[in-house]
Amino acid sequence: MTPSNYSKHMKIQILPLLCILFYSNLCGAKETCSIRVTASEGTHPIELVIKPSGQDPQNSNYRTSLAEGSYQCRIETDEIELYEITDLREILEKGSTRRFGSFLIEDGADIKITVDGDKVNIVSTGPEFSKWEKMLKSAGEKFDPEFAAIKNIKDPNEADKKEEELYNAYSKWTLDYYANNPMIYFMLELSSDLSSFRHETHSYSDRLDLYHSKYENLYPGHSVHKQIADAESKGYQIFGRKYNDYKVRTLSGETVNGSSYIGEGYTLVVCWATWCAPCRKEACGIIPLYEKYKDRGLTVFSLAREFKSTDNLKSAIEKDRYPWETLVDLDDEFKVFEQHGATSSALFLLDPDHKIIATPFSVEELDATLPKYLGQ
Repeated sequence: MTPSNYSKHMKIQILPLLCILFYSNLCGAKETCSIRVTASEGTHPIELVIKPSGQDPQNSNYRTSLAEGSYQCRIETDEIELYEITDLREILEKGSTRRFGSFLIEDGADIKITVDGDKVNIVSTGPEFSKWEKMLKSAGEKFDPEFAAIKNIKDPNEADKKEEELYNAYSKWTLDYYANNPMIYFMLELSSDLSSFRHETHSYSDRLDLYHSKYENLYPGHSVHKQIADAESKGYQIFGRKYNDYKVRTLSGETVNGSSYIGEGYTLVVCWATWCAPCRKEACGIIPLYEKYKDRGLTVFSLAREFKSTDNLKSAIEKDRYPWETLVDLDDEFKVFEQHGATSSALFLLDPDHKIIATPFSVEELDATLPKYLGQ
């Protein structure tokens, strides 16, 4: 994996192509650029999608199969914007694609995009894009040889450990680079990531801290500042930060605060839903862990995302006999799951100060995490 892929190490959403003209108000300057996309011989099947990052143009008919060998469009926006290109056909056929790239719409930029196999190569004359590209080149020179060396490690556990260490080192290096070389790409990417907040992403806190310390006064008047502020106001449950309070209901319909169910020691918040079979299996798997650690200061409560009624939820609780309190957000009344960055399953471990210290991916990972804080 090359550094150009590091910053987008996440799920790629299935989105159609957009090549839309955004019209600014009469007093504002416009950012206009031209885009030309080509595919190397043999790179098929392919159906490319161009879209503003974070937006979901579900009804757009703007896409290209590159039947004529190339595709050209001209995009105009009110201000510098982050755009993305990806292969929609491969996503629909295989569920994912490596054909993905991002670029900036900035005034006068000439953007040339070439798809060669699984690689998307982007060249832009825009000055802001050039700043970001320079960072990627520096990162590649520093980290590519070390990532390549992992392939020679025979022990899988050692290889995984080394890879995790390198990703952590890369993340720290990137933050330091952004701190010393301010660029609008950092803010636009942060805003885009926040618009599709996911609880398993652990970099939000550090990036938001950097934004507030270095970037708040960069490009004054750009809408990205409001976008970030609006995202923060939603009270997302961000790893490394204090667990935010919210309204939710008990099974009897009473409105309560989630914070009322946090214990004095460590607290595990279990997000689940009865319509999600893996979620229910996971919740059942947590019961023995709760029994093991409850006398050592572990508190557990769960949040259920249900629709239309709580009948199935009540039946599941009666059958599975969960020994903790279950709260419910029926029909997304309070948007609790959006705040937690989850559609159904998610785990949040809080310390005595209500700080989120872990978001285990599975019961097995939770089992390995709890002893670190509550003892063997």
